[in-house]
Amino acid sequence: MKLSLSWLKLFLNKKINNNVICNQLTKIGLEVENLLENKLNFKCSIVGKIFSIKKKNNVYLCKIYINKTIYIKFKSKNKFLYIGMKLAIGLKKYKDFNINKILLYSQSNINKLNWKIYTYSDFKLFGNKNNIVEFPENIKIGTLVKNYFDKISNDTILINVTPNRNDCLGLLGLSRDLSVINNFKLKMLYKIKKNIVLKKNKDKLNFLIKKNTFCCSYFFKILKNINMSIQTPFFIRECLRKSHIKSINIVSDVINYVSLELGQSIHVFDYDKIKNNSIEIRLSKKNDKFYLKKNLSFNLFKNTLVILNNKEIISLGGFIQSKKFSINKKTKNIYLGSGVFNNFLIDRIKNKYKNYYLSYDNHFRKCDTNLCLTALNRISKILIKYCSGNISSMNYLNKKYCKDNKKIVISYKNINKILGFQINKFIILNILKKLKYIIYEKLNKLEVIPPSFRIDILCMEDVISDILRFYGYNKVPSIPLKFNQIIPKKNFILKKINKIKNFLLYKGYFEVINYSFTDLLSQKFFTKKKKLLKIINPISKDYSYMRASLIPGLIKNVLYNKNRQKNSFSIFESGLCFKKQHDSEFNIVQNLFLSGIKSGFKNKKNWFYKDTKFNYYDLKSDIENILSFFFEFHKILFKKKIILGLDRNFSAKIYYKNNVIGYLGMLNNIIKNFYNLKDNVFIFEIFIDKLFFDKNKKINEFLSYPYSSRDISIIVSNDIPAIEIISLCYKISVKKIFKVYVFDVYTGTNIPINKKSLSIRIFFKNNKKNITNNEIESLLKKCLKKLKNKFNVKLRDK
Repeated sequence: MKLSLSWLKLFLNKKINNNVICNQLTKIGLEVENLLENKLNFKCSIVGKIFSIKKKNNVYLCKIYINKTIYIKFKSKNKFLYIGMKLAIGLKKYKDFNINKILLYSQSNINKLNWKIYTYSDFKLFGNKNNIVEFPENIKIGTLVKNYFDKISNDTILINVTPNRNDCLGLLGLSRDLSVINNFKLKMLYKIKKNIVLKKNKDKLNFLIKKNTFCCSYFFKILKNINMSIQTPFFIRECLRKSHIKSINIVSDVINYVSLELGQSIHVFDYDKIKNNSIEIRLSKKNDKFYLKKNLSFNLFKNTLVILNNKEIISLGGFIQSKKFSINKKTKNIYLGSGVFNNFLIDRIKNKYKNYYLSYDNHFRKCDTNLCLTALNRISKILIKYCSGNISSMNYLNKKYCKDNKKIVISYKNINKILGFQINKFIILNILKKLKYIIYEKLNKLEVIPPSFRIDILCMEDVISDILRFYGYNKVPSIPLKFNQIIPKKNFILKKINKIKNFLLYKGYFEVINYSFTDLLSQKFFTKKKKLLKIINPISKDYSYMRASLIPGLIKNVLYNKNRQKNSFSIFESGLCFKKQHDSEFNIVQNLFLSGIKSGFKNKKNWFYKDTKFNYYDLKSDIENILSFFFEFHKILFKKKIILGLDRNFSAKIYYKNNVIGYLGMLNNIIKNFYNLKDNVFIFEIFIDKLFFDKNKKINEFLSYPYSSRDISIIVSNDIPAIEIISLCYKISVKKIFKVYVFDVYTGTNIPINKKSLSIRIFFKNNKKNITNNEIESLLKKCLKKLKNKFNVKLRDK
């Protein structure tokens, strides 16, 4: 928000330096980003005054005095020139402009010089492009323009107001805070009416509010016979220009002027366009249509605050208005309105329709009951003074539903406890009185009622925050922190995760870190929407959900690097993921995951290696190596399962002791096409919380007895996974069979349809003595018998 400091100072009873004002506003939590300076060149211009104007063929012949006796004749097509206007005039081609030398010229020679009337755009100042630079009446003719602008060079500030401080969206609120911090009374330019008197409705306007609960008070005035052709007074235009608000017409300018002055929201309609003298305020129904312009309309969300005339929506809460009912040059009668609406209704308009709001600073100002009528009265008085006309008014009020700010109970003990240091009791009372709190003191407790304009004060902590702001953050004593000397115990699980990370790093993976916030679409590929956790107030649409899986973030990492001409990816990430779960505390559960991705080329092409790409078994091998490092390998199973987001032919769940501890597989074509990925992408995700790490892992003595191996080739159904056959072999004798793996798979000639041939190597060993052939043969026969009984396998002929 940009403001003129000279305008702000009109509300202050004390002269304060501009830099001091900026520092004080920042100290109380209203950040001043910049004090805008005008370091411009005005050497070629002086102040002149128009003495006479004659119109001839759409050209204005002006007689402009640059001294008491010397004048120039000037031709212009600008419509905004008027007699008595003081403007900037100078020579076009002369860089060194000396007014004293020019005054020595004769009148005829002065008129021969190439003169120019300057606009704001010529001086690179904010203002309408065609607007001539204008000066106040008290400035002398012949004054250098540079001298005038040097005095007001640091007059505009850029200030950031926090969303909760709606009362500071106007000069009145800012000056109120400055008066408290500088310990002087606020200078009121006009009285604020608190006792509201209802007047009769002379125009018989039928006004209806469907539910009084969402609008506790509403005021309107009808002004008739307004002359829209009148130019906005200079002091209003200059205040708006310094605040970087463009001049539109006298009515719009006065409304912007008062709105910025008091921080109140005021809406205006062309009264002649209101049919049947009826205005209705209600909440919209689903798919109600709003016509913003002739060729622009959109459906409204349910329960949007709307103002209607004859069942036609003319405005959304007074903020976004239909052009059909807007004022223009031909308008004679105007409708001014201001209402105190529930905050959540204004916030809904702000969140859903902010792209259609065309305010000068895009702030959705909320109204104070005590200031609504004051704002309307001030606007009507200014308009009648300069545009003539008369007032026909009716004030509508629902006091029954107006809720005052709640009483907050607070003790001196709590104030000092929360702040961490002691503030004198009388200083606290003095600050609260200056901030217009109503105070009831009872022993060591205070009962305080915040002022009507402070709708952000809801609890004890808010009051304490107010006390501290005006007490001064710089007065807070610095107390050293007390450190706990007890060394915390190491987290066993994190220690194991670090080992897994180191293992992955040795295997050529790179670790990445992504945000826990993500978008809906990428998460829906891997998790059902019902389980996703939505953020109520996200920083953007791309960060509106909490992640339920680490895979979408890793895919974006791959895409980012692929767009930068990388062709090989091995990355992993560990972190918390979040899901809805109704039987848990707060209906939310968070789990620790470890995920990774492999894609692209495995080796660089050279005279020995060809271009080979990663496949499913490369990833599976890495997972087996990781898990076997911590667990007994024969207890780890990979079972083929259909998993959301993965290809049906290359997807499996990982089991340990019959519990699912993760999954792996290849991304399906839908996701690949969505992200425009050409190469196959292989992913894994391990649920760290479900891993059973053995804290007391036993280390056995290495025995030197030799082992022996046997190979068997069996024919089995295609539907039976090799892992189930391997796990059955282990169960024959855990002590004597220590390793089993498949070294060949074959389908084709001499193999029946829907069957496959598996070649399995089994390793035997006896830890107490050398294993004999009889023992091996016995174990092998048991193994084949169980395989035949369970899977109906057959030994393959040589």
